[in-house]
Amino acid sequence: MWEPPVVDMESPEAPKVLAKACKEFGFFYVENHGVSKDVMREVFRQSKAFFSLGIDDKMALKADRHNRGFTPMHEEILDPSKQVKGDTKEGYYIFRELPTPSDGEEDDARPLKGPNQWPSEDLVPGWRATMQRYFTTMHAVGVRLSGLLSVGLGLDPSFFESCTSEMAHALRLLHYSAEVSDPAKGVMGAGAHSDYGLLTLLATDEVPGLQVRLNGEWLDVPPREGAFICNLGDMLQRWRVVTNDELRSTVHRVVNKLGRERYSIPFFFELNFDTEVVCLPQCCSEENPAKYPPVTAGSYILNKYSQTHQDFDGNQQNDEKSP
Repeated sequence: MWEPPVVDMESPEAPKVLAKACKEFGFFYVENHGVSKDVMREVFRQSKAFFSLGIDDKMALKADRHNRGFTPMHEEILDPSKQVKGDTKEGYYIFRELPTPSDGEEDDARPLKGPNQWPSEDLVPGWRATMQRYFTTMHAVGVRLSGLLSVGLGLDPSFFESCTSEMAHALRLLHYSAEVSDPAKGVMGAGAHSDYGLLTLLATDEVPGLQVRLNGEWLDVPPREGAFICNLGDMLQRWRVVTNDELRSTVHRVVNKLGRERYSIPFFFELNFDTEVVCLPQCCSEENPAKYPPVTAGSYILNKYSQTHQDFDGNQQNDEKSP
């Protein structure tokens, strides 16, 4: 059975192993990342506590115009050409905590930027503090990992630091129902897709389900205790921050074969919204021109959210705030 390569972040060989994995597969395990088992147990415990709430309590925190908050079962359709209904999962988006817009400041100029929505302490004690600590912890892991990738690609170790400084990342909690998937009939835990941004660091429970598309085949990616499952996003493969299609943003999906609930927690390590993503001069030439036009990271992300979330419109002008 195929398994992704393992990147040991403490190994001196990490940059070389990481760059090779990014070019060949776009998926890999990350070990010795510095996040303790106690931290992981607590964030999963709190995630399960939230999803065990009644639907009314969860819907009171439904994702707002900035896509922060709860997304109900079947709301997201990642592969509309193949799916007959939305993904059999519910989720919760958390971004960097930002203040409410000040008087006179146009809210429309701040897409995905605003205060998070938090369940009350009475409903889920300690939930907010746990998620904020985890967000900060994972930002640090992403900075380290992107530094190793920079070295592996022959770039300055700090290449990604300035364009990820605003912490425009997304932490997402996911709960997949026990409904068995049937890809032939368009029923999936998560439809086939590639991730939109820079890097994804996925923590998952022991229940399998993740699959990647390699060489025309769907291959299982088994959970690995203590490791993150990491993959590249479109910014590194389609729009090229670094190389002209040398790296892979691999298509993947979630298929429930066992009829068991599944919990996972992806952390999307993202570029600052105003970052212009363009092939570097050293990676293209007259003989090998850039394959994609320049694009800002923010506009690309907003367009993708609008395509996959039925209730999200990155261009909406007037929206009632969620309570």
